[in-house]
Amino acid sequence: MRRTLAIAMAAAALAVCTPGVASAASSWTNQTVPLPSGATSAQLTGVSCVSATDCEAVGYANNLMVQAWSWDGTSWTVQPVTLPAGSGSGELRAVSCQSATNCMAVGYYDNSSGVPSALTEYWNGSAWVFLPSPGRLGAVESELNAVSCASATECTAVGDYRRRNNATLPLAEQWKGFGRGWSIQATPIPAGATDAALGGVSCKPATSCTAVGWSTDSSGTESALAEHSAPKVWTIEATVSTPGAALGSVSCTSADNCIAVGAANLIALAEHWDGSTWSAQTVPAPTGAITTPLSAISCPTASDCTLVGQFTRETGPVQALAEHWNGSAWKVQQTAAPATHNRPNSVSCTTGRTCTMVGFITPVGGGPQVPLSEQE
Repeated sequence: MRRTLAIAMAAAALAVCTPGVASAASSWTNQTVPLPSGATSAQLTGVSCVSATDCEAVGYANNLMVQAWSWDGTSWTVQPVTLPAGSGSGELRAVSCQSATNCMAVGYYDNSSGVPSALTEYWNGSAWVFLPSPGRLGAVESELNAVSCASATECTAVGDYRRRNNATLPLAEQWKGFGRGWSIQATPIPAGATDAALGGVSCKPATSCTAVGWSTDSSGTESALAEHSAPKVWTIEATVSTPGAALGSVSCTSADNCIAVGAANLIALAEHWDGSTWSAQTVPAPTGAITTPLSAISCPTASDCTLVGQFTRETGPVQALAEHWNGSAWKVQQTAAPATHNRPNSVSCTTGRTCTMVGFITPVGGGPQVPLSEQE
Protein backbone atom coordinates (compact mmCIF):
# COMPACT_ATOMS: atom_id res chain seq x y z
CA MET A 1 0.00 0.00 0.00
CA ARG A 2 0.98 3.63 -0.61
CA ARG A 3 3.80 2.59 -2.87
CA THR A 4 5.30 4.89 -5.48
CA LEU A 5 7.09 2.54 -7.86
CA ALA A 6 10.17 4.48 -8.91
CA ILE A 7 10.90 5.79 -5.43
CA ALA A 8 10.44 2.42 -3.79
CA MET A 9 12.77 0.71 -6.25
CA ALA A 10 15.39 3.43 -6.06
CA ALA A 11 15.65 3.23 -2.31
CA ALA A 12 17.90 0.17 -2.40
CA ALA A 13 21.51 0.00 -3.57
CA LEU A 14 22.57 -1.97 -6.66
CA ALA A 15 26.07 -3.16 -7.50
CA VAL A 16 25.42 -4.23 -11.11
CA CYS A 17 26.68 -1.89 -13.79
CA THR A 18 24.76 -1.09 -16.97
CA PRO A 19 26.52 -0.26 -20.26
CA GLY A 20 26.29 3.44 -20.92
CA VAL A 21 25.42 5.42 -24.02
CA ALA A 22 25.74 9.09 -24.80
CA SER A 23 22.70 11.28 -24.28
CA ALA A 24 20.91 12.71 -27.28
CA ALA A 25 20.25 16.40 -27.62
CA SER A 26 16.71 17.45 -26.75
CA SER A 27 14.74 20.56 -25.96
CA TRP A 28 13.53 19.84 -22.43
CA THR A 29 13.10 23.07 -20.49
CA ASN A 30 12.34 23.68 -16.82
CA GLN A 31 8.99 25.05 -15.69
CA THR A 32 8.43 26.75 -12.35
CA VAL A 33 5.71 25.15 -10.24
CA PRO A 34 4.37 27.26 -7.33
CA LEU A 35 3.82 25.86 -3.87
CA PRO A 36 0.32 26.09 -2.40
CA SER A 37 -0.20 28.87 0.13
CA GLY A 38 1.45 27.97 3.42
CA ALA A 39 3.19 24.88 2.02
CA THR A 40 6.94 24.36 2.30
CA SER A 41 7.17 21.29 0.04
CA ALA A 42 5.22 19.55 -2.71
CA GLN A 43 5.42 16.66 -5.13
CA LEU A 44 3.73 16.16 -8.52
CA THR A 45 2.73 12.53 -9.06
CA GLY A 46 0.60 12.62 -12.22
CA VAL A 47 0.03 14.77 -15.30
CA SER A 48 -2.30 14.76 -18.31
CA CYS A 49 -2.14 17.22 -21.22
CA VAL A 50 -4.80 17.77 -23.87
CA SER A 51 -2.51 20.23 -25.66
CA ALA A 52 0.83 21.98 -25.21
CA THR A 53 -1.01 24.80 -23.46
CA ASP A 54 -3.44 22.81 -21.33
CA CYS A 55 -2.28 20.31 -18.68
CA GLU A 56 -3.56 19.16 -15.31
CA ALA A 57 -1.12 17.85 -12.70
CA VAL A 58 -1.89 16.26 -9.34
CA GLY A 59 0.05 15.35 -6.22
CA TYR A 60 0.32 16.58 -2.69
CA ALA A 61 1.92 19.28 -0.55
CA ASN A 62 3.54 19.15 2.90
CA ASN A 63 2.26 16.19 4.92
CA LEU A 64 0.13 14.57 2.21
CA MET A 65 -2.23 17.46 1.57
CA VAL A 66 -4.10 16.59 -1.65
CA GLN A 67 -3.33 19.15 -4.36
CA ALA A 68 -3.67 19.92 -8.09
CA TRP A 69 -2.09 22.34 -10.57
CA SER A 70 -3.07 23.66 -14.01
CA TRP A 71 -0.78 24.63 -16.93
CA ASP A 72 -2.01 27.27 -19.41
CA GLY A 73 0.99 27.35 -21.73
CA THR A 74 2.75 30.05 -19.72
CA SER A 75 2.61 29.11 -16.06
CA TRP A 76 1.39 26.58 -13.51
CA THR A 77 -1.44 27.61 -11.15
CA VAL A 78 -2.38 25.92 -7.89
CA GLN A 79 -5.89 24.45 -7.74
CA PRO A 80 -7.65 23.49 -4.48
CA VAL A 81 -9.06 19.98 -4.16
CA THR A 82 -12.12 19.31 -2.02
CA LEU A 83 -12.26 16.19 0.16
CA PRO A 84 -15.19 14.81 2.18
CA ALA A 85 -15.82 16.42 5.57
CA GLY A 86 -13.72 14.87 8.30
CA SER A 87 -11.11 13.38 5.99
CA GLY A 88 -7.43 13.77 6.66
CA SER A 89 -4.29 13.44 4.58
CA GLY A 90 -4.17 11.90 1.15
CA GLU A 91 -2.54 11.87 -2.25
CA LEU A 92 -3.67 12.17 -5.84
CA ARG A 93 -1.46 9.86 -7.93
CA ALA A 94 -2.73 10.07 -11.49
CA VAL A 95 -4.97 12.08 -13.77
CA SER A 96 -6.53 11.55 -17.21
CA CYS A 97 -8.06 14.40 -19.21
CA GLN A 98 -10.36 14.18 -22.21
CA SER A 99 -10.67 17.95 -22.54
CA ALA A 100 -9.96 21.15 -20.65
CA THR A 101 -13.25 20.68 -18.79
CA ASN A 102 -13.19 16.92 -18.24
CA CYS A 103 -10.48 15.25 -16.14
CA MET A 104 -10.50 12.34 -13.71
CA ALA A 105 -7.89 12.06 -10.93
CA VAL A 106 -7.37 9.17 -8.53
CA GLY A 107 -5.40 8.35 -5.40
CA TYR A 108 -6.32 7.78 -1.77
CA TYR A 109 -7.41 9.75 1.31
CA ASP A 110 -7.73 8.97 4.99
CA ASN A 111 -11.44 8.92 5.74
CA SER A 112 -13.08 10.20 8.92
CA SER A 113 -12.03 6.98 10.67
CA GLY A 114 -8.43 7.44 9.57
CA VAL A 115 -8.60 4.53 7.09
CA PRO A 116 -6.93 4.94 3.66
CA SER A 117 -9.68 4.78 1.03
CA ALA A 118 -9.79 5.03 -2.76
CA LEU A 119 -10.09 8.64 -3.91
CA THR A 120 -11.59 9.87 -7.19
CA GLU A 121 -11.90 13.54 -8.15
CA TYR A 122 -13.50 15.10 -11.26
CA TRP A 123 -12.40 18.37 -12.90
CA ASN A 124 -15.27 20.20 -14.62
CA GLY A 125 -13.27 23.15 -15.87
CA SER A 126 -13.79 25.31 -12.81
CA ALA A 127 -13.46 23.07 -9.74
CA TRP A 128 -12.41 19.63 -8.52
CA VAL A 129 -15.40 17.60 -7.30
CA PHE A 130 -15.15 14.56 -5.01
CA LEU A 131 -16.79 11.44 -6.46
CA PRO A 132 -17.72 8.60 -4.11
CA SER A 133 -16.38 5.20 -5.16
CA PRO A 134 -17.54 1.82 -3.88
CA GLY A 135 -15.54 -0.12 -1.35
CA ARG A 136 -14.10 -3.48 -2.33
CA LEU A 137 -15.77 -6.32 -0.41
CA GLY A 138 -13.42 -7.44 2.35
CA ALA A 139 -11.12 -4.43 1.99
CA VAL A 140 -9.55 -2.83 5.05
CA GLU A 141 -7.68 -0.22 3.03
CA SER A 142 -7.76 0.73 -0.66
CA GLU A 143 -5.94 3.05 -3.05
CA LEU A 144 -6.00 3.89 -6.75
CA ASN A 145 -2.68 4.34 -8.55
CA ALA A 146 -3.67 5.07 -12.17
CA VAL A 147 -6.59 6.08 -14.37
CA SER A 148 -7.28 6.10 -18.11
CA CYS A 149 -10.30 7.80 -19.69
CA ALA A 150 -11.22 6.77 -23.23
CA SER A 151 -14.15 9.20 -23.34
CA ALA A 152 -15.98 11.70 -21.15
CA THR A 153 -18.09 8.88 -19.69
CA GLU A 154 -15.65 5.98 -19.83
CA CYS A 155 -12.77 5.74 -17.32
CA THR A 156 -10.94 2.82 -15.75
CA ALA A 157 -8.94 3.19 -12.54
CA VAL A 158 -6.63 0.59 -10.99
CA GLY A 159 -4.76 0.16 -7.73
CA ASP A 160 -4.85 -2.26 -4.83
CA TYR A 161 -6.60 -3.05 -1.57
CA ARG A 162 -5.60 -4.77 1.66
CA ARG A 163 -7.62 -7.50 3.36
CA ARG A 164 -7.77 -8.22 7.08
CA ASN A 165 -5.16 -10.97 6.65
CA ASN A 166 -2.81 -8.22 5.29
CA ALA A 167 -2.86 -9.66 1.76
CA THR A 168 -2.67 -6.95 -0.91
CA LEU A 169 -4.78 -7.62 -4.02
CA PRO A 170 -5.44 -5.80 -7.33
CA LEU A 171 -8.27 -3.30 -7.56
CA ALA A 172 -10.04 -2.08 -10.71
CA GLU A 173 -12.98 0.30 -10.99
CA GLN A 174 -14.93 1.57 -14.01
CA TRP A 175 -16.62 4.95 -14.40
CA LYS A 176 -19.68 5.13 -16.65
CA GLY A 177 -20.55 8.78 -16.18
CA PHE A 178 -22.73 10.77 -13.79
CA GLY A 179 -25.83 8.87 -12.86
CA ARG A 180 -24.04 5.52 -13.07
CA GLY A 181 -20.83 6.32 -11.19
CA TRP A 182 -18.05 3.87 -10.31
CA SER A 183 -18.36 0.09 -10.17
CA ILE A 184 -15.89 -2.55 -8.99
CA GLN A 185 -14.47 -5.07 -11.49
CA ALA A 186 -13.09 -8.48 -10.55
CA THR A 187 -9.31 -8.76 -11.03
CA PRO A 188 -7.41 -12.07 -10.88
CA ILE A 189 -3.98 -12.69 -9.40
CA PRO A 190 -1.31 -15.02 -10.82
CA ALA A 191 -1.19 -18.63 -9.63
CA GLY A 192 1.06 -18.90 -6.59
CA ALA A 193 0.98 -15.17 -5.82
CA THR A 194 0.30 -14.03 -2.28
CA ASP A 195 0.09 -10.31 -3.05
CA ALA A 196 -0.46 -8.24 -6.19
CA ALA A 197 -1.14 -4.64 -7.19
CA LEU A 198 -1.80 -2.62 -10.33
CA GLY A 199 0.19 0.56 -10.91
CA GLY A 200 -0.70 1.63 -14.47
CA VAL A 201 -3.57 1.40 -16.96
CA SER A 202 -4.26 2.44 -20.54
CA CYS A 203 -7.56 2.09 -22.42
CA LYS A 204 -7.56 2.40 -26.19
CA PRO A 205 -10.18 1.81 -27.46
CA ALA A 206 -12.64 2.17 -24.57
CA THR A 207 -13.48 -1.53 -24.74
CA SER A 208 -9.84 -2.61 -24.41
CA CYS A 209 -7.86 -1.78 -21.27
CA THR A 210 -4.40 -2.99 -20.29
CA ALA A 211 -3.20 -2.72 -16.70
CA VAL A 212 0.25 -3.48 -15.31
CA GLY A 213 1.80 -3.89 -11.89
CA TRP A 214 3.54 -6.54 -9.83
CA SER A 215 2.89 -9.68 -7.81
CA THR A 216 4.79 -11.37 -5.00
CA ASP A 217 4.99 -15.10 -4.22
CA SER A 218 5.40 -16.85 -0.87
CA SER A 219 9.19 -16.52 -1.07
CA GLY A 220 8.93 -12.75 -1.47
CA THR A 221 10.06 -12.76 -5.12
CA GLU A 222 8.47 -9.97 -7.13
CA SER A 223 7.31 -10.44 -10.74
CA ALA A 224 5.84 -8.17 -13.40
CA LEU A 225 2.07 -8.38 -13.82
CA ALA A 226 -0.10 -7.51 -16.83
CA GLU A 227 -3.87 -7.87 -17.14
CA HIS A 228 -6.31 -7.10 -19.96
CA SER A 229 -10.00 -6.25 -19.94
CA ALA A 230 -12.11 -6.54 -23.08
CA PRO A 231 -14.46 -5.08 -22.13
CA LYS A 232 -15.44 -6.20 -18.61
CA VAL A 233 -13.55 -9.37 -17.72
CA TRP A 234 -9.92 -9.01 -16.63
CA THR A 235 -7.51 -11.79 -17.60
CA ILE A 236 -3.81 -12.21 -16.85
CA GLU A 237 -1.27 -11.93 -19.68
CA ALA A 238 2.13 -13.60 -19.47
CA THR A 239 4.92 -11.01 -19.21
CA VAL A 240 8.62 -11.56 -19.82
CA SER A 241 9.95 -13.66 -16.95
CA THR A 242 12.38 -11.44 -15.03
CA PRO A 243 12.97 -12.02 -11.29
CA GLY A 244 12.55 -8.91 -9.19
CA ALA A 245 10.52 -7.12 -11.87
CA ALA A 246 7.65 -4.66 -11.50
CA LEU A 247 5.77 -2.60 -14.08
CA GLY A 248 4.41 0.79 -13.06
CA SER A 249 3.08 2.44 -16.22
CA VAL A 250 1.64 1.47 -19.61
CA SER A 251 0.57 3.35 -22.73
CA CYS A 252 -1.45 1.80 -25.58
CA THR A 253 -2.11 3.23 -29.03
CA SER A 254 -4.42 0.34 -29.91
CA ALA A 255 -5.56 -3.00 -28.52
CA ASP A 256 -2.54 -4.68 -30.10
CA ASN A 257 0.13 -2.09 -29.37
CA CYS A 258 1.16 -1.22 -25.81
CA ILE A 259 4.46 -0.46 -24.08
CA ALA A 260 4.85 -0.92 -20.33
CA VAL A 261 7.76 0.31 -18.21
CA GLY A 262 9.16 -0.31 -14.75
CA ALA A 263 12.30 -1.98 -13.44
CA ALA A 264 13.88 -5.30 -12.61
CA ASN A 265 16.28 -5.02 -9.68
CA LEU A 266 16.53 -1.24 -10.27
CA ILE A 267 17.43 -1.64 -13.96
CA ALA A 268 15.10 -0.18 -16.60
CA LEU A 269 12.46 -2.58 -17.90
CA ALA A 270 10.29 -2.01 -20.97
CA GLU A 271 7.95 -4.56 -22.53
CA HIS A 272 5.91 -4.39 -25.75
CA TRP A 273 2.49 -5.96 -26.34
CA ASP A 274 1.69 -6.90 -29.95
CA GLY A 275 -1.80 -8.24 -29.36
CA SER A 276 -0.70 -11.75 -28.42
CA THR A 277 2.55 -11.64 -26.43
CA TRP A 278 4.72 -9.35 -24.32
CA SER A 279 8.37 -9.02 -25.37
CA ALA A 280 11.30 -7.15 -23.83
CA GLN A 281 12.71 -3.96 -25.35
CA THR A 282 16.29 -2.75 -24.98
CA VAL A 283 16.45 0.46 -22.95
CA PRO A 284 19.87 2.19 -23.06
CA ALA A 285 21.27 3.89 -19.99
CA PRO A 286 23.11 7.20 -19.54
CA THR A 287 26.88 6.83 -19.42
CA GLY A 288 28.01 5.45 -16.08
CA ALA A 289 24.51 4.77 -14.75
CA ILE A 290 24.17 1.84 -12.34
CA THR A 291 20.44 2.16 -11.55
CA THR A 292 17.75 3.20 -14.04
CA PRO A 293 14.21 2.53 -12.71
CA LEU A 294 11.46 3.86 -14.98
CA SER A 295 8.36 5.65 -13.71
CA ALA A 296 6.06 6.44 -16.63
CA ILE A 297 5.48 6.31 -20.38
CA SER A 298 3.28 8.20 -22.85
CA CYS A 299 2.74 7.19 -26.50
CA PRO A 300 0.74 9.54 -28.77
CA THR A 301 1.46 7.13 -31.67
CA ALA A 302 3.10 3.74 -32.14
CA SER A 303 6.31 5.38 -33.34
CA ASP A 304 6.39 8.25 -30.86
CA CYS A 305 6.76 7.43 -27.16
CA THR A 306 8.52 9.11 -24.26
CA LEU A 307 9.46 7.44 -21.00
CA VAL A 308 10.77 9.02 -17.82
CA GLY A 309 12.47 7.72 -14.70
CA GLN A 310 15.67 8.31 -12.80
CA PHE A 311 19.25 7.11 -12.73
CA THR A 312 22.20 7.08 -10.40
CA ARG A 313 25.95 6.75 -10.87
CA GLU A 314 28.52 5.55 -8.33
CA THR A 315 28.61 9.08 -6.93
CA GLY A 316 26.43 12.13 -7.29
CA PRO A 317 22.72 12.84 -7.00
CA VAL A 318 19.73 10.98 -8.39
CA GLN A 319 19.07 12.42 -11.85
CA ALA A 320 16.07 12.67 -14.14
CA LEU A 321 15.97 10.21 -17.06
CA ALA A 322 14.04 10.68 -20.30
CA GLU A 323 14.12 8.59 -23.47
CA HIS A 324 12.33 8.71 -26.83
CA TRP A 325 11.01 5.79 -28.90
CA ASN A 326 10.94 6.29 -32.68
CA GLY A 327 9.24 3.01 -33.51
CA SER A 328 12.40 0.92 -33.56
CA ALA A 329 14.70 1.98 -30.70
CA TRP A 330 14.90 3.94 -27.45
CA LYS A 331 17.31 6.89 -27.27
CA VAL A 332 18.42 8.73 -24.12
CA GLN A 333 17.62 12.44 -23.98
CA GLN A 334 19.31 15.21 -22.05
CA THR A 335 16.91 16.67 -19.50
CA ALA A 336 17.01 20.19 -18.13
CA ALA A 337 16.76 19.29 -14.44
CA PRO A 338 19.39 20.91 -12.19
CA ALA A 339 22.16 18.88 -10.54
CA THR A 340 20.10 17.95 -7.49
CA HIS A 341 18.09 14.84 -6.64
CA ASN A 342 15.46 14.78 -9.42
CA ARG A 343 12.73 12.14 -9.61
CA PRO A 344 10.17 12.31 -12.45
CA ASN A 345 6.95 10.49 -11.60
CA SER A 346 4.79 10.98 -14.68
CA VAL A 347 4.81 12.15 -18.31
CA SER A 348 2.12 13.16 -20.80
CA CYS A 349 2.70 13.72 -24.52
CA THR A 350 0.36 15.19 -27.11
CA THR A 351 0.53 14.60 -30.84
CA GLY A 352 3.16 16.84 -32.36
CA ARG A 353 5.89 15.83 -29.87
CA THR A 354 5.00 18.08 -26.95
CA CYS A 355 5.67 16.29 -23.66
CA THR A 356 5.42 17.38 -20.04
CA MET A 357 7.12 15.47 -17.23
CA VAL A 358 6.46 16.08 -13.53
CA GLY A 359 7.92 14.86 -10.24
CA PHE A 360 9.93 16.41 -7.46
CA ILE A 361 13.37 17.76 -6.58
CA THR A 362 15.21 17.27 -3.29
CA PRO A 363 18.18 19.60 -2.72
CA VAL A 364 21.55 17.90 -2.34
CA GLY A 365 22.28 17.75 1.37
CA GLY A 366 18.59 17.61 2.27
CA GLY A 367 15.74 20.05 2.55
CA PRO A 368 12.09 20.30 1.52
CA GLN A 369 10.95 18.70 -1.73
CA VAL A 370 9.94 21.12 -4.47
CA PRO A 371 7.89 20.30 -7.57
CA LEU A 372 9.65 19.28 -10.80
CA SER A 373 8.21 20.07 -14.21
CA GLU A 374 9.83 20.03 -17.64
CA GLN A 375 8.37 20.39 -21.12
CA GLU A 376 9.76 19.24 -24.45
